[in-house]
Parts: sequence; C-alpha cells; structure tokens
Amino acid sequence: MASPLDISVLQNFSPIFAFLFVFAVVFGVLSATKKFNSGINALIAVLLGVMALFSGTVVDTITTMAPWFVLLFIFSIFLIIAFMVFGVKEGDITGVFKSKQFGFVNFWVIILVVVIFIGSFSSVIAKHRAESGNETISSIDDLVSQDSFWGKLFNIKVLGAIVVLLIGMFAIQKLSYSP
Repeated sequence: MASPLDISVLQNFSPIFAFLFVFAVVFGVLSATKKFNSGINALIAVLLGVMALFSGTVVDTITTMAPWFVLLFIFSIFLIIAFMVFGVKEGDITGVFKSKQFGFVNFWVIILVVVIFIGSFSSVIAKHRAESGNETISSIDDLVSQDSFWGKLFNIKVLGAIVVLLIGMFAIQKLSYSP
C-alpha cells in the first residue's frame, strides 16, 4: 500500500547519493588543503565519485553510514543548543574546538567517525558474505548478534570497559590540569 511517508523509492537513487557524498567530501578535503586550484579539485572529486559508483561495496557502505552521520550531526547540534540555552556563548563553543586544552573533543569526534565507518563497512562485508553463501540475514537480531561488529561493540563488558576508561581519562585530565 502506498503512503505519503513511503521513501523506499529513494533506494533506487542510492548510487547518486553515494556519488554526491564522495564528491562533496573529496572536494571539501582538497579545498581545505589548498594544494590545487578549484578546477583540479573538482576534477579529482568527480573522478573519485564516478569510481565509487562502480563498487557496490562502496555504495552500500556509504548508504549504511549516512543515517549514522545524520544522527551524529543532529546530536551535536542539540548538544550545542543545550549549552547555549545554559548561557554558553557561540564564541566559547568554537573556542573549545580550536583550543589545545580541549583537543580531546576533536579526538572523540574523529573516533566516532572512524567507528561509524568501520561498523558500516564490516556490516556491509558481512551482508555480502552472507548473500554469497546463500544465507540470508532474516532480522536485526542477526545483524546485532554476538559475532557481528555491533554485537561486540554493544556487549555489556565492552560498554563497561569504555565507561571505566572514560572515567579514568577525565580523572587524569582533572588531576593533571594546572592553570
């Protein structure tokens, strides 16, 4: 049954979205490094975007990563808005990202991006292996089983270790800080 909220038709356009994602990221990185002029940056970005279209694994990985990046972006925006509601000024927030004292914020953002990439890539590889072995993944429980990347990441022991390491990191940071 058709509904106005049915967006399954957009799955046919996932290669185009993957091309645009690769193009935007490569063009942005090349423009930030300022090694070449913008024409060469655009040419390199278009060529890498077209090359990404020929790999189903790349398209599937980008399609799997995109919702997680959207969630990360929305969470970051809400976190910044929450700080601003409590009186933190906009300049102070950008100062946190630029200062060396709070460099761990940028470090954690990079870690989250790498975890999203590795998780999406391993999920796509596992799905391709299951499809090639004539096995089908029947439910979300199969994707988050104890043998998958997400199952291991969200295991209670791993989450506990992450919490203990975070507490230790903040304790060492606070104890070693000298104004």
